[in-house]
Amino acid sequence: MKKLLLLLVVLLMPLMIEAKDIYRFKTTDYAYKTKDDGRWGEWTDWEDISAILVIDTQKKKIILGDEKTYYIKKSLGLEDEDDGGSVLTFKCFDNDADDCNVRLRVTKSGDWQLYVDFDTIMIVYNLEEY
Repeated sequence: MKKLLLLLVVLLMPLMIEAKDIYRFKTTDYAYKTKDDGRWGEWTDWEDISAILVIDTQKKKIILGDEKTYYIKKSLGLEDEDDGGSVLTFKCFDNDADDCNVRLRVTKSGDWQLYVDFDTIMIVYNLEEY
C-alpha cells in the first residue's frame, strides 16, 4: 500500500505542481559540499536550520526564508531515481543572478529534500510539510 501511495504521489507530482500555486515546507537541517580544483568534496555534517520554504509556481519563485529567492526559468521535469525516489528539477537563478538547478526530491520512504546546485557548491535541505 505504501508503494502504491508513493507511486501515485510521484506520478501526480507534475500535475499537482501545475494545479496548485503554492507549496510550503519547513527546513529542518542542511548540509553542503564544495568543488575545488574540479572535484566535489565530501558533504558536511548536518546542521540545524529552521526556515520556511515556499514554492510559488504562479509567480515562478522558490523562496527560502527571508534571504534567498530562486527564480524559475523552466521546469526540467520529473525523473525517477534508481533508489525508488523521484526528483523534480527547475532551472533557476538566484537573487544574485547566479544560475543554479533547484531539485525537489521525494525519497522512496516519502521524505522530502531540496537540493540547490551551483557550479562550485551544492546545498541540501531536509524538509517537512508545513
